[in-house]
Amino acid sequence: EELIWYSIKSRRWMFDLQKIELKEMSEDVVKHMTEHMGRLPGKMQLGLKLCACLGPSFDATILEKARKDATIGDDFLESCVEDGFLQTDGGSSYKWSHDQVQQAAYGLIPLQKREKLHLLIGSRLLLSIPPSEMERF
Repeated sequence: EELIWYSIKSRRWMFDLQKIELKEMSEDVVKHMTEHMGRLPGKMQLGLKLCACLGPSFDATILEKARKDATIGDDFLESCVEDGFLQTDGGSSYKWSHDQVQQAAYGLIPLQKREKLHLLIGSRLLLSIPPSEMERF
């Protein structure tokens, strides 16, 4: 992949940092992340599942509406940022630190329950967001 190579001319190992940074995480890393997330407390797992269903980026107010009565913890988003799962713009907008991290969180949802969870979240959002604000989301 030409990320690291030995240069005979300079007699040292060389690397292309830009290519290394752009390289996607391997399947093994996603598997490891899913296993790691699976060992987190239930509230944290539920929050990660909800966030995974909301897409690559979302607003904290949308998560609040999507979770409705589900308890995910008061410091859930802060914990996700500290753990490296999510990034924030400093306001209420969040995005996954990598698409493979979102994929790992989505992997926590059993296949037979994914459609039902998406329907539940969509219903909650439909009922809690005024029609005038729907275009924003």
